[in-house]
Amino acid sequence: MILIYFRKRGCSMRRICCFLLICLLVGLLLAPTVAALLLPANQSLATARAAIAAAVGTDTAGAAVTVIEGGEPLMTEGFGYADIASGALVTPDTVFEIGELSALFVTVAALRLAEEGTVSLDADVTLYLNEEVTKGLALRYPVTLRQLLAGQGGFGGRMTDISYDKEKYCFETLAEAVLTAVPEQVAAPGTVTSDSPFGLALLALAIEGAVGVSFNQYVTDTFLQPLGMKNTYLTTAGATLSAPATGYTLGEDGRFYTDAGNGRRFAGLAPATGAATTLADLQRLLTWLLLDGDTLLSATARATLRETVSAGMLTVGATPLTPLANGALTLKGQTDCFSAVLVIDLAAKNAAAVLANTPETTLVALPNTLFGGENLPLTLPKGDHVEDLKSLRGTYLATDADLTTFVGRLAALDAGVSVQVKEDTLYLGDTALVQIARGVFAAASAPEEPLLQFLLDEDGVVTALLHADGTAYTAAPALRTGLPARAAFAALLVLGALLLFLAVFGFFRWLSDVDRKGRRDSILPPVAGVLAALTALFAGAQVLLAFRRGAAAISSAYFAWRILVLLAGIAAMVLLVLAFITTVFNRRTHRHIALSGIVFVLFFLLCIFFGLTVM
Repeated sequence: MILIYFRKRGCSMRRICCFLLICLLVGLLLAPTVAALLLPANQSLATARAAIAAAVGTDTAGAAVTVIEGGEPLMTEGFGYADIASGALVTPDTVFEIGELSALFVTVAALRLAEEGTVSLDADVTLYLNEEVTKGLALRYPVTLRQLLAGQGGFGGRMTDISYDKEKYCFETLAEAVLTAVPEQVAAPGTVTSDSPFGLALLALAIEGAVGVSFNQYVTDTFLQPLGMKNTYLTTAGATLSAPATGYTLGEDGRFYTDAGNGRRFAGLAPATGAATTLADLQRLLTWLLLDGDTLLSATARATLRETVSAGMLTVGATPLTPLANGALTLKGQTDCFSAVLVIDLAAKNAAAVLANTPETTLVALPNTLFGGENLPLTLPKGDHVEDLKSLRGTYLATDADLTTFVGRLAALDAGVSVQVKEDTLYLGDTALVQIARGVFAAASAPEEPLLQFLLDEDGVVTALLHADGTAYTAAPALRTGLPARAAFAALLVLGALLLFLAVFGFFRWLSDVDRKGRRDSILPPVAGVLAALTALFAGAQVLLAFRRGAAAISSAYFAWRILVLLAGIAAMVLLVLAFITTVFNRRTHRHIALSGIVFVLFFLLCIFFGLTVM
């Protein structure tokens, strides 16, 4: 048709051919642009951009996102505001806190050293610790590096793992941070899987002992410097961050709010939760892992990660890098004002990561949407069903509950779960359960979905309770949770108030009781009463601090109050004994001192029970 048209116009064949050739060249030049406009974009990028558009400005002030597919970076970009007040935008070089993502460095360091033969993952951790640290730990059970990596050290929680809002609360050395408050091993290692910042910090301390330098120095020399990760900080304490993002929380009015510290926090156990990095640095690490993954994370090392997931258990493991069913590894982190998540598939050479400056955002689901998938499938345990359901009933407390401080024990008052048996049916609260495998129960309304698993020893005694949400429980210690615990706490408050009343009453009576010669009775009783009252006031200060600030109450001031309770308590006890002896012939004062002494002893015992003193 084109030839006929031009021939009718009197054009020669030469001109027609030149015109067609020019059209072909133009078409070839415009083909990529036209294809980009007409054909759908890369599906991963399209999914990422849709998620970013929905989240940035809605549930997070800003975010940095990287997507690597087949080993090729498709996106490494910042979105939204790093700081709303100044108008600074997020870039790949913006520094974000990464919370539990910090443990990525503990994981790769431990696996690297195990590959080199420097450490053995099945060795007792004390093999790599000095005598002072080993003595300070006073472990109830021996624990291996593999168990620490798997979150199976059996350790309870401790409130000193929180992020402080002031740098001065941080510890100078990792050994000091670990030994400041050693949580009890509430379960035998290898039996319960739960997140344990303390266990990871202890693993980092073992790495220090194995390599002869600090954990931070080893990671810097081995990973950060060779990869050019210049803006990664293993601890933010004492560091001047290059371009820090401001951390925000989302208010009910849809606006973003920060605080005096711009949302910045300082971790008590930095190897587990205290690092900060940029998207550019994280992308370098992920790319290196993907391209040189067989060198760092060999097939043996990857198998090691997967082996940390116990078959038959409801939890999918608490390793920093948690294996997924499709072979990918995932890791999430969160601080008070930041969130971070990554998924990496070494076999497919895919990875995605999100850094955000709010603690909760829908963007954290993006990496798993792109390259993740389902958790590892559950393998139900074999054996006969538990017939005596009554042996399973009781109150259980989460293994990560902190029973070493008052703040933790206060939180534990209502933190337990109750398992009851009614008419031959097991109940979790008000939910009726049915047994689908030995020790494994599902809700009667959804029998195809396992909900609870009771771990039993050879005698059928419950050693732990696992929930499908990943929480691990052990039998609650007496008076630690429920009505008995609340009654004990009420008694603490009543006895404290009674001590204050007795002190005031005793002091004014001493002032008013003057004999004919203007002499008063011994000053020991009122002084003892005042010291007892001071003990109650120091303990009360901790109670008020805990109610007002929650976990943030754990600070140097908090520990000072505990010491003051002990010192005032000892002084009051000594003076009460002396006053009791010296007033033996003064019946009225003697009875008052006896009453004060009984009240004080009961009060001080409750202070010890609730962790209000260092004893």
